[in-house]
Amino acid sequence: MLKNGLWCFCGTAMLIGNISFAAGNGVELAEANRKLWTERTRGTNLAPGKKVIFAKIPNYHLTVPGGTDEYDLTNGVLSSRNDDTIWFDSKAVGWYYNKETEGVNFMLDLGKEQPVDRVVIRCLGGKSQHVLPCPKKFEVLVSKDGKKFYHTASMQKLMPGEKAQSDFKKYFYLEENGTAWTYPFILDVKADVRYVGVIITGEADSVFADEMAVMEATPAEQKSPEFNQAYAGTAEDFPMKGVIVMPRIGKLAVSTNMTTPNALMIKDMRDKIAAGKPAQLVMELPEGIVLESPKPLKQEEITSDGRNYTRLTLPLASVKNMAQTPMFFFKAVKPPAAGADAVFYVLCDGEPTLKQSVPVDLIVIPEIKPFKRLHISLAWMTENAAQEWPDFFDSWRKLGFNTVSSFPRNWSPKDAAENRKFLDDARDKGFAIVMNESPFHVMAKGHKPGDELFSQIAGDKNSDLCPSYRGKFYAAEMARVAGNVRISSPDYVFWDIECWYNGALNAAKCATCREACKASGKPMDVFLKDKGTEALQDLYQAVETGRAGAKMPLVASYNHHAAVPVHLLVVDFNQIYPQYVKQAQPSLYVAGRAQNVHDSIRKNYQHMKKNAILPWLSAGTYGEFESSKMEPMILEALLNGACGITYFCYNDFDTPLDFYYHAKALAEIAPYEDLIMDGEILEPSGTNKELTYSGVKKDNEMLLLIGNYQKVKNTATAIELPLDKVSQIKDLRSGKMLKAEKMLTVDVPAGEIRLLYIKG
Repeated sequence: MLKNGLWCFCGTAMLIGNISFAAGNGVELAEANRKLWTERTRGTNLAPGKKVIFAKIPNYHLTVPGGTDEYDLTNGVLSSRNDDTIWFDSKAVGWYYNKETEGVNFMLDLGKEQPVDRVVIRCLGGKSQHVLPCPKKFEVLVSKDGKKFYHTASMQKLMPGEKAQSDFKKYFYLEENGTAWTYPFILDVKADVRYVGVIITGEADSVFADEMAVMEATPAEQKSPEFNQAYAGTAEDFPMKGVIVMPRIGKLAVSTNMTTPNALMIKDMRDKIAAGKPAQLVMELPEGIVLESPKPLKQEEITSDGRNYTRLTLPLASVKNMAQTPMFFFKAVKPPAAGADAVFYVLCDGEPTLKQSVPVDLIVIPEIKPFKRLHISLAWMTENAAQEWPDFFDSWRKLGFNTVSSFPRNWSPKDAAENRKFLDDARDKGFAIVMNESPFHVMAKGHKPGDELFSQIAGDKNSDLCPSYRGKFYAAEMARVAGNVRISSPDYVFWDIECWYNGALNAAKCATCREACKASGKPMDVFLKDKGTEALQDLYQAVETGRAGAKMPLVASYNHHAAVPVHLLVVDFNQIYPQYVKQAQPSLYVAGRAQNVHDSIRKNYQHMKKNAILPWLSAGTYGEFESSKMEPMILEALLNGACGITYFCYNDFDTPLDFYYHAKALAEIAPYEDLIMDGEILEPSGTNKELTYSGVKKDNEMLLLIGNYQKVKNTATAIELPLDKVSQIKDLRSGKMLKAEKMLTVDVPAGEIRLLYIKG
């Protein structure tokens, strides 16, 4: 049951958006958020009185009374709950679906086309109950005709470990520690709009909101170069009923020279009863495109508009709680006929819903010889996923990967032998093995709130792992880790530890922490970091025990790095490197930000003075982005001190274009592996200070990368090269030779990069 309780902040400071203030209780926090709403909705609000059209009808029993939900978000009135417990307020809107769906879609018709600057929406967060967290994603789409919609804004929630990357434009982080708050989120629109579509993706079982504003753009805002740029994107449907299934990028990309995966995105707007029913996926593929895996339930040849197609019917046991299908592996045996699109739809109760026709895009992915020194992995990929990939090892090698991942913690007795054989086959083919392990997360599973391994707080049976706990379950966890090392024989062990944050926040109230801290004679913050160091030391010893005389694997830990040394209040990188972890592994999941990669890797290298840095990159974990942005991210990592790259996670590689741009970047630098690994990391600069410069030099050779990530209009720059004489300058992306001059002058178009090999 939901409860109406207050939780005291005890005078601590909280950051809400860009405003930091002392929070005393829920009432003070609610008042601060109301002031923030007032600031963010200054101007002309176009929403008041407009009817909201819901795809998923609001259904929470305490917010639906009165039947006013269609106008509750646009009545201009905030919740009357002075502590922000808006789920009790019939003037709020609530969805409570028990995870039957991840998305809430609704649409507002402004009546006529009008200039819009931003949407502001107040949503509940704070985790007053575990089912009441802040949503994990907001999206806004715009349309002039109600048929073709265009993405104009999205904002993704970050985990505590990534909170430093929050900008409240594309990514946000807000503390959620037990007090309800209703925060006014801003989403930029900057377009002439009649229809505004909003998608809110929940993190748990519920989404609650009490007001939405659609703010008119001023004449000055309408003159911005960004205004109406949304319409330069790809048009899409905004589903208000039925099911849409289609490739995320609006086309079916198929690689011609190797097997690569595709996933389809699902948007399910059916009612509660229909959403739980089994469904079938239907693909109509033009002649020349075949599905290699998985096998369909039914296959038939058909003709449409004079073109030949293969219609495939596949099982889709239930669409509920699915945002993405499993991976499909397509192959092009010949180019399809001109204008022959692929068609996707879902059969619900035997009836097709919302057919989607998309063009087919054939791509040739650059093939790369295996790297001998750079580490290239997609570390968060299960053995099952690899084994379901046709010709996996052949494609994996061509894509430049030189490692294969394993998760022995998830092996069942039934599949252990098969997984060991898979790893043995990988070794025989020259791949190294990464063992991924989430110690302490695994330890916490299966225990009841209040058990000895959780924070021991009087009157509070919680499930927050205590960072000081060293009892019997801790000892068993070390033995479990050692056993997994023994059965997988890895070359690398990567930890993923993100479970102590809440326990550290409450350490002063935890009896276990207070007693141990008192015995140590140290302040609590110092004591907690010592416990983190102790845990990493014990894990390192567990690896040494598990290797049983074999070569010691390289041990590293996700998001533990020198640029931000203290991780979630418990682990200090300066205390664990290089004794217990051998690399820095910064988390750089935020979507497509090459500048973030540049800054993080460079700062780590400045601290460490060596290229023992392996960043975790992503193809879309915290929001999807154009696949082309993967290329500069990879190059920025390798030219600023990284010894390779790894990724989270396999499911985010939902189009072969993600692999294409991954391989493109690696193919460009493949001949210069030794230069990258042995060279001096430079901090070059040019006459244009708005561009980003990276470089590496060894003897009379160097690589230079210049990025115009801020899309500035002044695209020209001149760089004095650190060589006595310049004999050759080659553009590695175009293959063209440039004039060999010590004062290099180049142009970098907005949003583009230049990658140059220079020889003296």
